[in-house]
Amino acid sequence: MEWLRCSQKSMAEYFLEDQTLEKWSSIEESLKLKIGNCLILPNELKIVLSSLVDPMGGHAKKTAESAIKDDNLPVTKRYEIACIYCLKEEIIMLWSELSETSKDEYLNPRRPVCALRYLAMYWTYSMRLELNRLDRRIREEYNAQLPSYYVGLYSSSVTNNQPALEYFTGKLSVEKKEEFWKLYFRYTRSREELNIYFCDTSYFLLSQMNENQRTSIFEEYAYYILKNFLQFPYGGDFFGN
Repeated sequence: MEWLRCSQKSMAEYFLEDQTLEKWSSIEESLKLKIGNCLILPNELKIVLSSLVDPMGGHAKKTAESAIKDDNLPVTKRYEIACIYCLKEEIIMLWSELSETSKDEYLNPRRPVCALRYLAMYWTYSMRLELNRLDRRIREEYNAQLPSYYVGLYSSSVTNNQPALEYFTGKLSVEKKEEFWKLYFRYTRSREELNIYFCDTSYFLLSQMNENQRTSIFEEYAYYILKNFLQFPYGGDFFGN
């Protein structure tokens, strides 16, 4: 359980040091850039702009996909958004448009592995077929046998990045998935503040389990899971008007 030892408080604090969530900061920065330049927002982006107010579940992915289609945004920004949401087809498309200088910047050895732009770093190593180099950097910085995809999984889970979470959980074996589910719900139970994104992430993870696996999670974490679902925005579904 070498990977589990690395999921301790220090790493959690590192990922959570920016409470604004890197993924939405990135998209909002792009939108502000467009508005500041007096550019006309494309119709597809207008349709899903309201998702920025309530960016949960599939809304986040749809908004990201719309932003990526906008050629008025810098290609580096579009690439970063694609990486944050693990949109593989878009990443491959944008990769060919990036300059070699931009590609090298994402691999800058002066940046710590777990910086807020980790997913862009991960995908850049992946596109160069050099994830083994990233694995080595992680071992050196954390002194642990932690595969690069698991750092991505951990990053997406603590920031409630559901599209990325879906991608990285798909890389886990059945045994590792069960270990991760327990770790995730144990971690979220330990957080004092409630998180409106927790419900969507929890629903997705629970949907990946069979009946016995869900029963095991409910036996230990049912109270906390229900407590979160009773809050905004789903509380109204449980209580009448």
